[in-house]
Amino acid sequence: MNMNRNCTRAALILFFTITVSVSMIAQSSKNIPRLAASTSIGLDDDDKDKNQRQDCCLQTATGEPGWTLVSAPQGVQTPHAAVILTPPNGLYAPALPGSAWVGPTAGSGLDDLPVGNYVYEFKFCLCHASHHQIHHLSLLFFSDNPTVSVTLNGGPSLIAPTPSVSFTNPPGPFPVMFPGTAEPHGVGKFRPCPEVNTLAITVDNEGGPTGLDAILSISGAIAGTDGHCNCKD
Repeated sequence: MNMNRNCTRAALILFFTITVSVSMIAQSSKNIPRLAASTSIGLDDDDKDKNQRQDCCLQTATGEPGWTLVSAPQGVQTPHAAVILTPPNGLYAPALPGSAWVGPTAGSGLDDLPVGNYVYEFKFCLCHASHHQIHHLSLLFFSDNPTVSVTLNGGPSLIAPTPSVSFTNPPGPFPVMFPGTAEPHGVGKFRPCPEVNTLAITVDNEGGPTGLDAILSISGAIAGTDGHCNCKD
């Protein structure tokens, strides 16, 4: 369908544009417009369903609703929504367009956080009418320290571990591109509605501050609502 091709094209343009120009970003994320979300706030259910059918393309970023810290070393409370760093560490690259650096607490960019893995999740749903299409996931991120894995629905990592210094440009930002079709109860694959899909990003803090900055685009998908998928369309 055209909407899926348009979303894929937009994701690819976003990916290549940011990869080439991210070193030129000199302003904070507060001065950069947010990425448009695939769902609309303040609309009734009929309007939301109509928008999903017409523009089923998920675009989101850290700092927006839906990003959750689900696991962390002992002493860090989880699960809870990822918190925007205020301020980010001065050594961090400027946040990617439409995003914000996030972490366990607002002070995570400056504080001394426990060593270990911090797992961030974003849950999403495939649009009901797009089950037989090829979906394209595009992710771009920085992290402090290395991102050791990026997984879809409990599958193998989509990337090799990034360097310890993954919060500067260069060597970041780091891209992930993953195309695939949906399969019920799929592991490492997209899952059709009403199954919820989970993207998990594991960041290893080697000591001191920690954080994650990411932008995400998925064709034929919408954000999950409280861990549930609406398959009316």
